Amino acid sequence: PEHYEIKDSSGVTVSSVVPGGEYVVDGDPLLTAEMFVRGVADTIPRVMAVVKPGVLLITRNNSIGSCVVLYVDKAKDPWEVYVITAYHVVGCMEGQGEIMVQYDKRKRSVDYIHSEQKHDIALLKFQVQQSEPPPTVVGRATGCERGESLYVLGYSKEEQTPYHTGVVSTGKQSDVEQSTTALINSGVYGGATVGWDCLLRGVNVSSECGIEGVHHFVSVAFVNELLSLLKGQAKIPFW
Repeated sequence: PEHYEIKDSSGVTVSSVVPGGEYVVDGDPLLTAEMFVRGVADTIPRVMAVVKPGVLLITRNNSIGSCVVLYVDKAKDPWEVYVITAYHVVGCMEGQGEIMVQYDKRKRSVDYIHSEQKHDIALLKFQVQQSEPPPTVVGRATGCERGESLYVLGYSKEEQTPYHTGVVSTGKQSDVEQSTTALINSGVYGGATVGWDCLLRGVNVSSECGIEGVHHFVSVAFVNELLSLLKGQAKIPFW
């Protein structure tokens, strides 16, 4: 849109964008041309409005992270809310302090369902009374592709951070784990990596690559496969 000032990565104002270029739009972080041509002015507020309520703060002792709402079982009373997070945020659930999720300004205890320590993810659930506001579920995509532009949402300390932007840069371990160039902080671990359509592309996990500015997330394709397996084992009511 003409009323947005666009600058390239060196700070020079430009009147057009080219594929593969990186730009600053009215002071926002570096954005790819793909994000801009898809309507970045509309996409960012939409992503924040749609996804942000479904990314919750999770704590254990002094550890702080994020979790993503995947499903609300409204057949139960109270409702059961299923969330996914990074395993290293919540640990093994035994002897390390109570794990709490903050929802509707209240901290609530969680129950452990399943974890995949190798890939640093854990599935948990907590309860919400039917008289309370229903939690927001983050929709899931089927996967993501290298070069796709993403938004990263999560918590830092006890305040939700602004979105971060990045691009899918690599895949490894049969694309179970992928990488993004998003500049995120540790509090975002367990948070959501989503696309321009507001659908989940992955769950942010701990990175061992040691490369500054590159962070790993577990692909939503792997999450979907795991949920299907757990549904088949009758551990969860959805997939």
